[in-house]
Amino acid sequence: MVTVISVYLVTNISYLAILTPTQMLQSTAVAVTFAEQTISNAFQWLVPVLISISVCGTANGIALSMS
Repeated sequence: MVTVISVYLVTNISYLAILTPTQMLQSTAVAVTFAEQTISNAFQWLVPVLISISVCGTANGIALSMS
């Protein structure tokens, strides 16, 4: 539990360190905007791919726990 809280806090602090509040409000996906600012525009496709992999893993876990 401490690991999850730590990752959450570090992620939000890094968003606030790189992006302004206006950029966050205008963004449709803050993680993609953050990736554009820090990594490059070439890797902006990476965040949605990682999110979809995470969603598939979660759906798999839920399906296995319900059977």
